[in-house]
Amino acid sequence: MRQAGRYLSEYRELRQRHSLLDICRTPDLATAVTLQPIRRIEVDAAILFSDLLLPLEHMGIPFDFVAGEGPAIERPLRTEADLAAVRRFEPREDLGHVLETIRQVQTELAGRVPLIGFAGAPFTLASYAIEGGH
Repeated sequence: MRQAGRYLSEYRELRQRHSLLDICRTPDLATAVTLQPIRRIEVDAAILFSDLLLPLEHMGIPFDFVAGEGPAIERPLRTEADLAAVRRFEPREDLGHVLETIRQVQTELAGRVPLIGFAGAPFTLASYAIEGGH
């Protein structure tokens, strides 16, 4: 959705009231955004509204999105001590909001089109955590 639907007025209106991360963390909002292009135009698949960096915050690596810049890591990993402070987390618990969004979207789609999601591989997450951004 972020790649294909930024032009939709309903998305822009929602973004005026909610941050990108708030939308990702709120299943009802993420579901609504995921379904916007499905309801508006004929597309081949729904793209889950989420962000591949979401695991970082549960690993103790906070980040946010800077307007016009993209993701910015608050404290990039620079030392062995920084790396030692990275936490393990339980994805089903800590990212349960993503699973709930998937359930909601699948219910709404009722098999009309497939649902596509993207995840950050370990190297991608590490690159952001070390570099501090894109």
